[in-house]
Amino acid sequence: MGQILRAPAVASRPENLRTFVLAATSGIAISNGFSLQPLLPEVSTSLGSDIGASGLVVAAPQIGYTIGLLLLTPLGDRYSRKKMTYYQFIGLAACLFAAAVSVSLSVLVLACLAIGVMITIVIHLNSFAASLASPTHRSQAVGAVATGIALGILGGRVMGGILGGYLGWRPMLVISAVLSLSCAVAIRLLVPDEAPKPRMRYVEILRSLFPLLKGSCLLKEAAFAGAFWFAAFSAFWACLAAHVAEPPFYFGPQRAGLFGLVGIAGALSSRSAGLWADRIGAHKVIVAGIMTACIAFATMWYFHSSLWALIIGVLLVDIGLFSAQVANQARVLSLDPNARSRLYSIYMFLYYSGGAMGSIASPALLDGLGWNAVCGFCLSLTIISIAAVLFGAKLRTLR
Repeated sequence: MGQILRAPAVASRPENLRTFVLAATSGIAISNGFSLQPLLPEVSTSLGSDIGASGLVVAAPQIGYTIGLLLLTPLGDRYSRKKMTYYQFIGLAACLFAAAVSVSLSVLVLACLAIGVMITIVIHLNSFAASLASPTHRSQAVGAVATGIALGILGGRVMGGILGGYLGWRPMLVISAVLSLSCAVAIRLLVPDEAPKPRMRYVEILRSLFPLLKGSCLLKEAAFAGAFWFAAFSAFWACLAAHVAEPPFYFGPQRAGLFGLVGIAGALSSRSAGLWADRIGAHKVIVAGIMTACIAFATMWYFHSSLWALIIGVLLVDIGLFSAQVANQARVLSLDPNARSRLYSIYMFLYYSGGAMGSIASPALLDGLGWNAVCGFCLSLTIISIAAVLFGAKLRTLR
């Protein structure tokens, strides 16, 4: 008789509470990198700058985040992640207060740069979730935190626009600072600490990053594939609003923003992706997720004038690629318990670098060749990523 498939075991109540706290605080932290984006006209008017210059407020957190990934995140393998997240949340609150009282655009940009460095908290929180969870529930815990991060990214713009629209951008930042302090208290009171770690000098930690990448075929596969599919994801979202503003849709900013709600529905799939990764293996979830995104891009390319095809495509892209990301993260975080922060730092640095390249390339494609070229570009990137996953698995089998 064939083996009966059973549902994954349910985590204990304390473990569920820890995971919920880590997921909720992750969402709150990452949202601060996006909350000012819908308020750029108000910011530029308040500080007497033009919209073009105020665009630095959007770029600064992303630059700071990349800096933090390389220089701050690896320290999680030396110091207590609980203490690091606690102090980073306090630092984030201070940066948000500084941004709220900025007297010039340059001061606000510097504060946003520091905010970007501080929101690398989410990397510690994801590694922390993997460390605290039992092996049978690790993908579920990573999935829960990934869901929190995804909701924070998508919801940060929405909540920033709502609070900023009613109260102004400065009070919105003050509220965000208070929430960050609340997160610090929650981490301090509700999350246990980890076991003591080997002491490494900071220089040694940074020097170890490249050998870790060079020595792990799985890490190289995960980072290469993830960079390509996140390039597709970023390229798609970078052009979506501009596409629907043109014929035959003629959507304004408010209606275009509703696609973010569809994206949130896709992000909620991250939790179940973790459950399935624990049940059938991360590799199968990654392949299924990327294939789902391929179908979505092909559908939007073929039915390029259909609103329903676009809505379904947005949903499938987010379901597929968020699911693949959860499973991919679980693989990376399972490689070496003593190097989780460094492994995750390497992975996320390459992942976000791919996303940046996609965001840069796609607007030019849309402007020069149209929406079908963007969909074809995204489809090509996802095909490359699935080829990398399949080839990497075959290569590891041969070894």
